[in-house]
Amino acid sequence: MNEHLKMEGRTVMVHPELYDDPAEKTGMTGTIRSVDISGNDFFVDFPDGKLGRYGADALLVLKKPEDIHQVLENDKGTLTLAERKDLFNITLFQNYGFPEQVKTALEMARNRPVVRELGLRSLEDSLGMNQSRARGR
Repeated sequence: MNEHLKMEGRTVMVHPELYDDPAEKTGMTGTIRSVDISGNDFFVDFPDGKLGRYGADALLVLKKPEDIHQVLENDKGTLTLAERKDLFNITLFQNYGFPEQVKTALEMARNRPVVRELGLRSLEDSLGMNQSRARGR
């Protein structure tokens, strides 16, 4: 199965620092409806019925739980207790694997830059796409 086909139905978050979002869904979660990988176009459905088109660099997904656990193990006391708790909870929600729990995990990191940096990554990174595009559409 092609990697882009695995993307359909995946819960993602529009990067909270996206500048120029015609769909006006910055920081919101949605579900990938379809993908045009050659054009770097990911079409995302939102709960209000709107559809947005984004590049892979504008969408965030959860890091693998083992990667987050590694961050927690290597922490030298720089994370606050709240940040550690959020990162740990993100792995728990992710392990359930249901879209609602994934959505909750993504939303936990939305307004917490440290948690977002350590617990999420761009869809572009997740797919191993090496493109030097500016964030946005």
